Amino acid sequence: FWDLAYSTWFNKFMMAVVLANVIALGMEYHGMSPEFANGLEIANLVMTSAFLLEFVVKHLGLGLVGYWREPWNLLDGAIVVTSVVELVLKYGPQASASTNTQALRAFRMLRILRSLRLLIRVESLRKLLRMVLKGFVVLKDFILLLALFIFIFSILGLQQFGGSPYFAPSPNNVGFSSNFDTLWQSAYTVFQLLTADNWVATSWDGMRARGTAAVLYFVAWIIVGNFVLLTLFLAILITNFQSDEEPPPSEDELTGAEYKPFAPDDQSETASTLGGTILGDGGGLKDPRNALQQRIARRTDPAAVYRLKKWMVLVGYHHGMMEHEKEEI
Repeated sequence: FWDLAYSTWFNKFMMAVVLANVIALGMEYHGMSPEFANGLEIANLVMTSAFLLEFVVKHLGLGLVGYWREPWNLLDGAIVVTSVVELVLKYGPQASASTNTQALRAFRMLRILRSLRLLIRVESLRKLLRMVLKGFVVLKDFILLLALFIFIFSILGLQQFGGSPYFAPSPNNVGFSSNFDTLWQSAYTVFQLLTADNWVATSWDGMRARGTAAVLYFVAWIIVGNFVLLTLFLAILITNFQSDEEPPPSEDELTGAEYKPFAPDDQSETASTLGGTILGDGGGLKDPRNALQQRIARRTDPAAVYRLKKWMVLVGYHHGMMEHEKEEI
């Protein structure tokens, strides 16, 4: 079953089913005919059966623990389980329109998660997703900086424009209107201005409330938020993407040393050169990955080699030594 689960033709077949499922999800619309809805429901049954077949085959091939040990299989398995639960609620012996309507609606909304199966099967999409998630981890300091600026401008807006009737909704306008009456409403309006959504109309309301000088507040936030902070956000993401795409440095780049054949006469020079390069004295880089080279450099030091040979002679082991070496020791 392992060979079947990871065979080329089986994976291509399941990829075609995933693509067909994505297309079927996009074909639903409000007011569709019963015949068309029935056809989409039959297609859903067929594709869910195919997903369940793959689910069973992988369990037989990898085992229960082996299947759920892989992170991407967690997502895949959760999608299959929700699809099966939806079918049980709809066609099972306990199906009832009065009791399962809300549950069915919730599980039908979860059908959109099936499109995430493309992430599981396309390596380039998985790599892109990992890069995006890694970028958000790097952005934690930027998010803190953005929140600080939003808080500062929210407080300024609350102090300058709080309670102004020019920000109140008109009688014909039903719903929320941009205002600075509370801290939360002020923060919402500042975030709206960050996206440059209707910022001109909001700035006109501010000028009518506090005079022409109020435009400085809105222009300052557009420059700081929309231009500086958002540009910084893009720069961090682009830099993170480029660093992930760069190949790892070679050994010569890490040590700054070029290859040179070892000769017994160059033992002292090799030891000092290698040690200095690794430890940073010769222009190399101090890097934890150079620990092995550091140990090699210390062991090729002539004094260390002499001490080692001395102890070997004392304990009676002098295999491979020249006679003059033993006499000198």
